[in-house]
Amino acid sequence: MKPAEATPHSSIYLLLLAILDQLKHQVTVLAEKHDLTLMQAKTIYILESEIEAPMSALSTTLHCDASNVTGIADRLEAHGLVVRKQSKTDRRVMTLALTPAGVTLRKLMLREMAEFEAAELGHALTADETATLFGLLTKLVAPRS
Repeated sequence: MKPAEATPHSSIYLLLLAILDQLKHQVTVLAEKHDLTLMQAKTIYILESEIEAPMSALSTTLHCDASNVTGIADRLEAHGLVVRKQSKTDRRVMTLALTPAGVTLRKLMLREMAEFEAAELGHALTADETATLFGLLTKLVAPRS
């Protein structure tokens, strides 16, 4: 017997990929609204207030080459959203930190994403279903022991 052919919504993995495409589009729209590229917006989302992130760690998190992170940092620095610093513990390591303008933008973008999430999930899921989905997704991204 021949295996069933996969359709765009025939597996959890394919459904997650479809959702990822929708989210990527939405983040791109939000990024462009703030004169940023998708990767610049992702960097702003990743950085936390008052925490310096090693650029090498950002490269890993963003799944890109270190030279790409340097370019992203250059452009964000030119916008006044991040500052590049030498690590306090290792002078060979460069870190990125949000400036006050970067912190403000990050808060605004997170609020915009929350509004999008509420609108999208609100019409498709009940509050209980949203809570269940949140719990399941949290399990999926939790570190494995």
